[in-house]
Amino acid sequence: MVSLYIFDETTEKIAIAMEDNQVKELLIDRPDHPQQVGNIYLGKVENIEKGLQAAFIDFGAEKKGFLQRKELPFSPDKRIESIITEGQTLIVQVMKDAYESKGAKLTANITLPGQHLIYLPYGRHVVVSKKLSASIIESKKVLLTTLREKEEGIIVRTAASEVEDDILKTEFLLLQAQMNQLFHQVKLSKAPSLLFNDSVADRLIRSYKLDEIKEINLDSSYRSKQLKERYPTMAKCIKYKNALEQALPTSMDQLYKQLLDPTVTLQNGITITIEETEAMVVIDVNSGGFTDSYHHDKTYVKTNIIAANAIAKQIRLRNLSGIIIIDFINMKSTKDQPKLVQALKKALKSDRAHSVIYGFTKLGLLELTRKREAPSIAKLLGETVETKKINYSPISFVFSLERTLYQYQSNNVEALLIQVEPKVIELWHQYIDHEKIEANIHLSIYFEHSKGVKGFHIKRAGTEQLIDEYIEKNKDRVIDKLV
Repeated sequence: MVSLYIFDETTEKIAIAMEDNQVKELLIDRPDHPQQVGNIYLGKVENIEKGLQAAFIDFGAEKKGFLQRKELPFSPDKRIESIITEGQTLIVQVMKDAYESKGAKLTANITLPGQHLIYLPYGRHVVVSKKLSASIIESKKVLLTTLREKEEGIIVRTAASEVEDDILKTEFLLLQAQMNQLFHQVKLSKAPSLLFNDSVADRLIRSYKLDEIKEINLDSSYRSKQLKERYPTMAKCIKYKNALEQALPTSMDQLYKQLLDPTVTLQNGITITIEETEAMVVIDVNSGGFTDSYHHDKTYVKTNIIAANAIAKQIRLRNLSGIIIIDFINMKSTKDQPKLVQALKKALKSDRAHSVIYGFTKLGLLELTRKREAPSIAKLLGETVETKKINYSPISFVFSLERTLYQYQSNNVEALLIQVEPKVIELWHQYIDHEKIEANIHLSIYFEHSKGVKGFHIKRAGTEQLIDEYIEKNKDRVIDKLV
């Protein structure tokens, strides 16, 4: 069973799934790279491309969103220019985040996801997962058909297989009420505006069945209460926990730095090197000190299968996507290649993002693709320096500093003096809510502008007098009181 850890108090939102004391999945949402897939917006039609049968929508992002005719659930026989007009408002949902020069891909066939159901206000049908038995499919269809109204549609997820009808009915009515509230919100909103945020917490919770979750821990009592109302069947396992980061086996900064390291060393001496390029992700397997003297001829196959399981884990954790090429250790016989393909397929089965394995090339390289839904962890957290090493980016230091300050909430400290890199200070003022920091962290905070530190360094932590003495002795330095 998995334990979920949700960090919602800080500007950077984090959701972690832990299994057997190891990080299984990591989701991050931060304002410099917002994760918008699933979010619903009130947008404005900027222009219509008749030739493409598509429209560009201003929904508040830097780049206009792209809406194809097939994503409009109205009047299926009409052309796009007969359905919408330039300047009108339209409710849209993000299907795919913006990537490089391309804007986000949008749909007007909006959905609201729940733990067991997906609600579609314009769906018109009840669709049940084909993974369920014929008898369950029929019973769920009968139940939900009696509940839906007019154009409403419902998708019954695989997770609903053993769920009682009363629970499904309650969930449907909650999703229906949530959608009605959203429609009411449209009347009070001006385009462009956000109507529904599909948070990292919700996305992670929905990716597991009820019987797969041991506990859900949050750093926010308010968010904890919200989730209990949204997921009543999970209310007993949702808990508010103070100093949540201390409950993890490693700090967030340590975890992030592990994921920025291109080399992964397994316990048996096998190393995996991951390199992200503009065109593709290249992964190299090195046997290192791994040997199996008893069956020496099968060592390479065994090594590659161990590596395949580790690679699947890293692909999911680092959110690697697009074209992925794996250079496994050369095996003596190509007859062993199907074993390796099956091992990788099995390891990737639990991954939420869709992947396709194309097999081995003539050069013995394994090709696969994985659906891109968000930037990789390396692109999100790091910056590449001249040595090609990936270091923390200045904005990552900003969010790390914010997390560090929250850790002093329960400490007997009156004041902090922190030496901070100028670029980090600049970004801090751009992204961090000072009023929230002052309301939640009841101590005096001073920033000393310092080019001699990478990111930040806590120089003094203690009484107000201790900080005052330091400032008095260093009058030539630029020191600002934050709160």
